[in-house]
Amino acid sequence: TLFPYTTLFRSLVKVPQEFLDMGTYPIIVDPTFGYTSQGGTDSVLCGSASDNKVAMRADSIAGILTNISAYIKTQNGASNADYRMEEFPDSSNKPGTVEAQGAQTTYNGGSYQLWSTSFNFNMATGTHWVAVGGIKTTSDNCRVAYDSGGTTNYGATFDSGAGSWVNDSNRYSVYATYTQTFKTSLKGNINLKGNVNLK
Repeated sequence: TLFPYTTLFRSLVKVPQEFLDMGTYPIIVDPTFGYTSQGGTDSVLCGSASDNKVAMRADSIAGILTNISAYIKTQNGASNADYRMEEFPDSSNKPGTVEAQGAQTTYNGGSYQLWSTSFNFNMATGTHWVAVGGIKTTSDNCRVAYDSGGTTNYGATFDSGAGSWVNDSNRYSVYATYTQTFKTSLKGNINLKGNVNLK
């Protein structure tokens, strides 16, 4: 977050005029939604008969989706595991029909790594879900990290065998990075404290 003042020393912030005229305040640089920490527990994404997904929810999101990342690994590093990152709009407090889908990627590593897929998708204002899924190919080794103790209905899991999403309160280690879109001109009063030079 950019703070427009300081009380201890003089600061100089140089930004484009359009940024000042049309920015959505408060300004956040490269905001994220989802769970950015590496969880301490494994969630299995490739079952013996189905492919699973986990998702995290965020409300009142709008902007250009640029990246989806997740902490993933293979079980004991035994063999390759295939993953896919996805974004969904909300449908009755669960992920709806997929809007943005990354390519299937293969990872082989017995320890957790932050794995990312690039996107360029314009998300309309609303509630969105970001997800990572395991794709059963030659093994059952797909894993994603998570922590318990989150907010009810802000986590979700999908089992392709059951064919439906189930809400929970887990914090799955998958998150999206996006660029906020300029929405409206700045209105109202601005109070700047300290010494600020805007050029």
